Amino acid sequence: MTVMVGTKSDRESYGPIVIAGCGYTGTRIAAKFATGKRRVVAITASSRVPIQNIDSVQVDFDTLQPPVVLTGDEASVIYLVPPPSDGTKDTRIRNFLNNILGDVPKKFVLISTTGVYGDFQGAWVDEDSPVNPRTDRAKRRLDSELFAADWARKNAVSLVTLRVGAIYGPDRVPLDRLRQGITLPPASSSGFLNRIHVDDLTAICIAAANSNAEGIFNVSDGQPLKMVEYMNLVAEIFGLPKVIESSQLADLKSHSSALVRYLSESRKIDNNRMLRELSIELRFPSARQGLEATFREMADRN
Repeated sequence: MTVMVGTKSDRESYGPIVIAGCGYTGTRIAAKFATGKRRVVAITASSRVPIQNIDSVQVDFDTLQPPVVLTGDEASVIYLVPPPSDGTKDTRIRNFLNNILGDVPKKFVLISTTGVYGDFQGAWVDEDSPVNPRTDRAKRRLDSELFAADWARKNAVSLVTLRVGAIYGPDRVPLDRLRQGITLPPASSSGFLNRIHVDDLTAICIAAANSNAEGIFNVSDGQPLKMVEYMNLVAEIFGLPKVIESSQLADLKSHSSALVRYLSESRKIDNNRMLRELSIELRFPSARQGLEATFREMADRN
C-alpha cells in the first residue's frame, strides 16, 4: 500500500495540501483547508482524522511505511511531525523527504521552534539572529531545518520554515499545574518566554502554504511574558490559585528537567517579518486575549 497524493485536477485547479502530522495544530489546519477548493491529505502516525472532505492515512514516520507518492508537482506540504525523543538528529524528516516517491512538492512548510536560538538573556531576537540551541530537543529541530533547507535547494522546492514559540489554546493551558500548586521564580529573576495561540498558528501555516513567501519566519504574538506572569494570567482567567513565587532552589526541585531547561533560557521574539511578509493580522495579539477566548471556548463545551 502507498499514500497516493493526486494532481491539482483532484479538486478544481488547485494542487493538493498534504499535512504531515495531524495532531493538535495539524487537525485544525486540515479542518480549515477542508472547506476550500484544494484536496486535503492528512498523514498521521496514530489514527485517521475524522474530518469531512479529507483523505486521511496512517503512516509510521520512523520508517515511512507505507511510502508517500506525489503524482503531480503542485502539492504543498505542511510538515508538523516532531523529531524523535532522543539524539540530536531528526531521522523522521530524513525518512519523509528521502522516501517521497514521484514528484517533489511545489511548497514545503516546516514547523520548527524558537528554541533553536538558545539563550539571549532577554534580548530581542529576529530571523537574522544567530542560532545556538542548548537542548537536545532544540538541536533536533535545527537539524530538521538544515536538512530541509539542503533538500529544498537540491530539488528546487519553495521552503518556509516557521520558528514557533510555545503553543497554547483550548486543552493546552497549564490548569493541572496550577491546581496542584506550582512554585516558580519571581518575574525579577526569570526569563522571557514567547507563545502563540493555536488559531493564529493555524492561520499562519495556511498563509505560508498559500503565499509565494520563502525563508525563515518567527512565530509568536510579539508580547513576551515571564513564566510567572503567564501562569498567573491563566490562574486569574480560569479562577485558579496563583503561582507560589520563590527563588530558593529547594522550592524548585520538584520541576521536571525539561521545565528547568525551559526556564533557563530568555529571549524576546520579534514577529515583524511574519506579520509583514505573510500579511498576518493576529486574532490574539496578547496572551490575555487568547486566554480569555480559550476560557470561553472550553466553558461552552462543558
